[in-house]
Amino acid sequence: MTQQRNNYFKLVAVIVDVAYLVISKYIKEKILGSDSFESFLNKEKHKLVHIYETSPCCECRILSINGEKLISKKQLHMLYKSDEGNQIHDHKEYTGNKLTRICICKYSAKAHIDVRVVDITLANYIIQKCGKHALGIDNWIEQIKDVRNEIFHLSDIQEMTNDIFDRKWSKLEGSIMGIAKVIGSAYPVETEQMIMQTKKLTIVDDYMLKYEIICRDYWRNKCTEFEVRLVISPL
Repeated sequence: MTQQRNNYFKLVAVIVDVAYLVISKYIKEKILGSDSFESFLNKEKHKLVHIYETSPCCECRILSINGEKLISKKQLHMLYKSDEGNQIHDHKEYTGNKLTRICICKYSAKAHIDVRVVDITLANYIIQKCGKHALGIDNWIEQIKDVRNEIFHLSDIQEMTNDIFDRKWSKLEGSIMGIAKVIGSAYPVETEQMIMQTKKLTIVDDYMLKYEIICRDYWRNKCTEFEVRLVISPL
């Protein structure tokens, strides 16, 4: 593997092996507390379902939420299973033939779900909608997403010069370490070690598998844009 190709896959590896791990650790430590992820998702279902569902729902009488489609259906189904049989007919409201209030009783968190299944986009919305905003978190996650997207757009060549690599690595390292420091005083040391181990790699293990994870996450996010366009301009 050439140096420029290795540079590219080191960035892939530090996102998949370190950034994703640190983000999920932040959610566990700072948002879930003593709850399991499954229990948390069921408690916060109203907030999280409305990052996909845009119509008022059967729980909006208690707490009104302005729905905006921010994730794709596939991303929602990473968190929640949907059982139409659990819907309550009286929870739905219609104006003429148009459904104006939906029932979200059909959604329930996937059994034994682990927080590590979430991608950066989902993690970001979980933190925004349900977490206490630590200073800098939104910006750090956004920077990690930016580099992920830049990596995807270089997928045709899968190479990177040393200068570009150093700039992107510095951006990622600063963002990952920023999140790690919010988690706890001991965690930054462990995180820094993981980052340095990845940087020293001469051959990135399972590099194509890690690359596929990056691509999958990117396309899940793009699917949201496609779904929104279809709603705005139906075929």
